[in-house]
Amino acid sequence: MLDQSAIPSWWILLPEKKRVGIKGLYIPPGIYQDFWEPLPSQIESVNLKKYTGIAMGESDAKTCALLKHNGFAYQYRLSGFPSIDAPRCLVSLSSPDASSLGFDLYTPQRWHGKAAKLMASVKLKAGQLFGLGQFLLVALREPPDLERQCESWTKSKIVGFNLTTGENGPFQKTTVQAAGKNGCALLYLKFSNKEKAEKRIKNEARILSTLNSRVSSQPHVPFLYFTGELNGQQILAQSALKGQKGSKFLTPLVFSFMEKLVDGTVAIMAGLPLWQEIKNRVLSYSSLAGFWPGIEKQLVQASIPLTVMHGDFAPWNTKVHGDKLKVFDWESARIKGLPFFDIFHYLLQYGFLVNRWSADKAIFKIQDLCKSRGFQSYMQKANLPPKIIDGLLELYLLFTLSTGEDPMEHPLNQERFALLRRVTGAKNTSLFWGPRII
Repeated sequence: MLDQSAIPSWWILLPEKKRVGIKGLYIPPGIYQDFWEPLPSQIESVNLKKYTGIAMGESDAKTCALLKHNGFAYQYRLSGFPSIDAPRCLVSLSSPDASSLGFDLYTPQRWHGKAAKLMASVKLKAGQLFGLGQFLLVALREPPDLERQCESWTKSKIVGFNLTTGENGPFQKTTVQAAGKNGCALLYLKFSNKEKAEKRIKNEARILSTLNSRVSSQPHVPFLYFTGELNGQQILAQSALKGQKGSKFLTPLVFSFMEKLVDGTVAIMAGLPLWQEIKNRVLSYSSLAGFWPGIEKQLVQASIPLTVMHGDFAPWNTKVHGDKLKVFDWESARIKGLPFFDIFHYLLQYGFLVNRWSADKAIFKIQDLCKSRGFQSYMQKANLPPKIIDGLLELYLLFTLSTGEDPMEHPLNQERFALLRRVTGAKNTSLFWGPRII
């Protein structure tokens, strides 16, 4: 039995048996098994023999050793960032390899979060795993089912789990990274208890299943290990992709990959579900509805080659490994998508969000894009005239502007809206091709 001196007064216990929450962070039951029950408030009255697992906060090396002596041989130490009370990321302290991967997952936007990450990284390099501030300790008598399952999928030893969650909202999900030896990520799991987020995760599973079955795309995407229920939770398990961070530029590798997603099927625009979805969204905003009659006249009867569309194709969702582009995060993807959408998104998303482009700067960059060899090759693959491509750019801008809140209330959308007005106001002259081919 642990006495009062072995455990500091502040400690965390996970109170639910199925769904364990630490102030907004949702942790899968497979990692912390189905054994939780409230412990007595007085620690000296705890009979450790009745428990298969213990969870507590601020535990030092002595506490870990005492728990191990009492049969809790499997221990998971997780440091919370920016804090253990409201963590956006739980970094494994089980090994330096697992910790370094966890810090890669944590991408704070505010200065205090960045400072905390920097300080923790310095301590990690110095080998101070117990010097990273407050952390959660989970000690088990047996390895969790999820660890055994991950090892069976990957055929490798799991040395720790890192967890991260996005901002609170309808699309919030938890991502679990299984870390292997030598600082490599082995696989990722996604799950959520929110309906819209869970729908996206199920969509990603369907997309990956399709892409895994295609010879042309399979080497470029994660392998789908499992989708379904595990320990009472719907999860998606996929392989981790090897490689370096993708380029911020539209390189030949990007265009080569895009061409592989065009499946050769042609459909009339009016009959596509995505067309109707965009129409409904655009018409629901008074600031955008006025653009629809012109774009509908231009595209509604156009014959469009279908392609798999990623939906959030940007440099931060890609890696480069050898001569191949690797692409992940397919939650917003569609099998029957529109060509050029992903290419425009790759260029403009990075330009507007990171480089803070003006509409004039974006036009200049699109003009350069249209002249590039990769873009010209993709045009031939899609077999579309410049007039239709101009229309697809307008439709893409309407698609991005009609997502979520009113586009005029979001400061990052002001330049997108200005670009839309410039493109649609060109009348018989394309900003990118010269006089339009009527």
